[in-house]
Amino acid sequence: MAIDPKRLQRDARTLKKARRSHEGDSTMAAIRAVLPVIHELRTDGVRWSDIAAALGEQGLMQGKGKHRIPITTNRLTSLVTQIERAVKVKERPKPRAPDQAQKINALQNRRASLALELTTEVDAGDPKDRPTEEDLRRAALDRIRSVLKKD
Repeated sequence: MAIDPKRLQRDARTLKKARRSHEGDSTMAAIRAVLPVIHELRTDGVRWSDIAAALGEQGLMQGKGKHRIPITTNRLTSLVTQIERAVKVKERPKPRAPDQAQKINALQNRRASLALELTTEVDAGDPKDRPTEEDLRRAALDRIRSVLKKD
């Protein structure tokens, strides 16, 4: 069986146009286009279900293939909420990227350091004047002698 490529292209484009005329753009794009009107209707007190029914009568469908039905109230409200959230996210100011100097300062400020109680003053004097390790141990023992048991 021989297939005519030109006829195939023509028939496919004709079917695409026919489908597009009854389906239209995506549901999200259609809602986005009429969002100001929907907001105006809501401020006038029109119910979501009435707006959804009116959109369905104009051919706004949900679903795919054979399972296409007019847009429901729940689907309409969820699409409107999604669009409004996306707009808020776009309008939110983006955090400014820190420059190189700020990054370096942040890294330097993160260095570990000893608590003030653990630091000792360094004497620049003669090393012979400093207490020895034995002197430090005896001084510590003298400080805690009162809590030790006596023999």
